[in-house]
Amino acid sequence: RLDWLPAGSIARVGPNSLFTLEQGSPEPDNPFTRLKLWAGQVWVILSGGEIQIETPSGVAAVRGSYMSVSYDPEQETFSITCLEGECSLANEYGEVELSDGETSEILGEDLPPEEVEEMTEEDFAEWYEMVGDEDPDLLDYIPEEYWEEIVPTDVSTEELTEEATDEGEDTEEPAEEPTEPPTEEPTP
Repeated sequence: RLDWLPAGSIARVGPNSLFTLEQGSPEPDNPFTRLKLWAGQVWVILSGGEIQIETPSGVAAVRGSYMSVSYDPEQETFSITCLEGECSLANEYGEVELSDGETSEILGEDLPPEEVEEMTEEDFAEWYEMVGDEDPDLLDYIPEEYWEEIVPTDVSTEELTEEATDEGEDTEEPAEEPTEPPTEEPTP
């Protein structure tokens, strides 16, 4: 995990990733960071400013939002997901602009970026797995239809409801009927 300016900006680096910090600007009004990604994956939560991530296949950028990139040097593939905000993917052969819930890729160093597509359930799940514990608002950017599959739970809500009802029936003690003190009736 990397933390940098502005406060609240973080990056999660995937296993077996290799990168270098090329440039960092501490300007609080418009911070700028450039990373060179040689292999692996990086998830960025940017609270302001801009970050560019460069690979041999192209450059991905985001301003103040959520972006992940991965680069496979053996396949020369460069992928981006733009969970929220405005992102871009470019090289000398072309550029695509992405926004909320979109993805694209470059399939070789001498090829332009592919057309923008919608993120898949797998893309959203990967985001949740890698940075869900870092940002409690992350689910705001993941379509509700994927929550059940993505968010780990030991017991479903329906099972919890049934359990509570069953437990209540088994452990509930019968209510006592109020008793009044005996009254003496006059004898005739």
